Amino acid sequence: MPTGWMIGSLVIKGSMLITLVSFLLAFLIIFLFQPLKKEKLKGALDLNGNALFIFLLGLWMGKILIHFPLFLEDPIAVLAYPSDSFAFYWAFLFFIIYLFIPKKETIPHRIETIYISVFLYSLASIFYYFLPVILGGELINIASFLFFIFLVIVMLSFDKRLTKQSLITLALMIFGIGNILLTIYTSHTLFGYSLSVWFYSLFLVLAISTFMSKKLHR
Repeated sequence: MPTGWMIGSLVIKGSMLITLVSFLLAFLIIFLFQPLKKEKLKGALDLNGNALFIFLLGLWMGKILIHFPLFLEDPIAVLAYPSDSFAFYWAFLFFIIYLFIPKKETIPHRIETIYISVFLYSLASIFYYFLPVILGGELINIASFLFFIFLVIVMLSFDKRLTKQSLITLALMIFGIGNILLTIYTSHTLFGYSLSVWFYSLFLVLAISTFMSKKLHR
């Protein structure tokens, strides 16, 4: 599969196209298997879909913020250039802000929304690593591929045994530890972006903090 395409002065990375298809497939699977009641699932998917759109816009905004002096001189050059990990961090910040801004219609289902988020991004990660194989390429990173399969299996196995909040905490802890190890020992990327260990450590810290807070309030 080509690494990218030029549309005028705009560069579209092959990894970006695979990412979009991966999320579409993940949305479809969750919609078909209905892991939540219909009303809650619709609200969670709508919010996650909007948050993903905000993330894509955030990639562009991140590029502009990072290369602002160049953007003032030649905006097309900045927008045409593929996003890097720094743009990803900015986009993720916008994504989190949107996802966690209190919304009257979503506050009662906040836990379910986060649960679907974890499920959605884990499934999309599996498709991201596997789609190149279907398209005639090679498996990008077999360790990363197997890790996200393991994460989804854990979520499915404990779905009925744990509360949604406990399951989210467990999944975030596994996500943090797994990605830290993969980043240190393999050429691991998340949807084509090489991210630092500190980024994945945030998920681990969040999971541990949530677990400790829950223990203290018992």
